[in-house]
Amino acid sequence: MGRTIIRPGTEPMNRRSLLLATPALLLARPVLAQGAYPARPVRMVVPWPPGQATDLMARVAGQQVAAQWGQAVIPENKAGAGGMIGTDAVAKAPPDGYTILAASTGPITTAPLVQRTPYDPEKDFAPVAMIGISPYVLTVTNNFPARTAEEFIKVVKASPGKFTYASSGTGAAAHLITLMWLNRAGLMDTVHVPFQGSGPALTAVMAGQVDFAIDTLAATGPLVRQGG
Repeated sequence: MGRTIIRPGTEPMNRRSLLLATPALLLARPVLAQGAYPARPVRMVVPWPPGQATDLMARVAGQQVAAQWGQAVIPENKAGAGGMIGTDAVAKAPPDGYTILAASTGPITTAPLVQRTPYDPEKDFAPVAMIGISPYVLTVTNNFPARTAEEFIKVVKASPGKFTYASSGTGAAAHLITLMWLNRAGLMDTVHVPFQGSGPALTAVMAGQVDFAIDTLAATGPLVRQGG
């Protein structure tokens, strides 16, 4: 289970405010103290496809916030570039409090460490509150010849280079956590197949296009309960 803490900003009126969760982050623009807020519906940008853990958590949080505000919170999935497209859209939106962003740790903590991003997560956003935590789960195809972690390791070690795994995107939290686990288990001789979000990645596992994936319980749980 990962936990990410972003240093609070000291100038909230000049920076985007952020509702922090792990693995989901809810990022909001600062609310100007001019009249009642919100006076109209609020747009919530989710930089991942529907079904991804961030999407699921953000929609639940959005419903709760909408009930408290008395105004609709309208989700808008804006996927691509490991969550950076949606994150950048919010960074460039008018700072009026009517655009918020639900983002995973990838575009806020991981991406800026390994590449240049069109936004500065420390200057453009500041934390407000945590909204959720989810553990990660190893999922395999229904016909995979193993049903425990120990059996899984033996099977994969016996056939180097044969097995493929899906992730929600190169450099995403799920990808890095998968690499960490594979490294510890001595299973680095596997093939990575990146997708744009947890939904497409887990769908590929269910369809047998890839052999396994490690993703959040929030994303995998509903599929497992449905018999996927």
